Amino acid sequence: MTVRNHFDIEALLRVGRVVAETLELMKAAMEDGIETRELDSIAARNFARHGAVSAPRKAYRFPGETCISVNEAIAHGIPGKRRIRKGDLVNLDVSAELDGYYADTGYTVAFGSDDEELAKLCDCSRRALRKAIGIARTGCKLNQIGRTIENEANRNGFAVIRNLTGHGTGGALHEEPPGEIRNWYDPRQKSALAKGMVVAIETFVSTGAEWAEDAGDGWTLTTSDDSRVAQYEHTLIVTDGEPTSHLEPDGHVLFAYPPDSRTVAATVRELDTVQRLGAQTTFFRLGDDPGLARFIDALARRAGGQVVAPELDKNPKIKNPPKNTNFPHPTL
Repeated sequence: MTVRNHFDIEALLRVGRVVAETLELMKAAMEDGIETRELDSIAARNFARHGAVSAPRKAYRFPGETCISVNEAIAHGIPGKRRIRKGDLVNLDVSAELDGYYADTGYTVAFGSDDEELAKLCDCSRRALRKAIGIARTGCKLNQIGRTIENEANRNGFAVIRNLTGHGTGGALHEEPPGEIRNWYDPRQKSALAKGMVVAIETFVSTGAEWAEDAGDGWTLTTSDDSRVAQYEHTLIVTDGEPTSHLEPDGHVLFAYPPDSRTVAATVRELDTVQRLGAQTTFFRLGDDPGLARFIDALARRAGGQVVAPELDKNPKIKNPPKNTNFPHPTL
């Protein structure tokens, strides 16, 4: 979708915070011997607490709240009785719908592992995502995002999975525009990002394989050579400058104002948490109240962050988000 007004932005931030919080809860609960279905139940409870629902379950009838993929399973793993053990490579892919808006995030953990190759793989994939997000602004061609991810992978001795991609999101789990955001440079893909587009950028960095294959259950994806794959993903709103997003603690955290009747005290508490985590902060100023502007500017100075004040349509003609375009598997 393309954001049309501050209501869209606030709604996207709400669902973005739900998936970010859910991901952090699942990561924190990971321990030796825990079943993947136990982690999935944590997501179910947190979604319910916020009034959100699992996006893959709603859009595709996926048999789980989240996708949890372990070792040879590289994507779309079904939560079940499989136990996570020290040394496992675990991917958590979390997406939700709240009030008609969608957000999608993913994170890979080398759980309790001292394997230097797995650590390097995860670092490379995470770094590739950050570099891709860094160029994701108005006018950026999609194939330049792919080039950035592929170059980072190749530079570190890794490959990318070519049939798993990022995508448009916001009004549905997968939608146009802009379509597929590939992990590799495709000279034929000349379309570009536009201001206000909501996109989920994903990296799939592999120890060798370049293609994902069906594992046989209709959902789980694997590789032909038992490669390990590290996936990271974030949803963001494209702007003329730095993209706006609600990311993991070591990423880029965004606050939008006026923020759904949150008090100044609550805002300051959130800001203190962000500072302790060492995250970058963007304050997305909505409205032209001078008192609010001074408050936001003061918070930004305190956090060493930036203020973005977009010009948005305050009286949109379109009041409902676009319909689900139901992209085919395996772009879940």
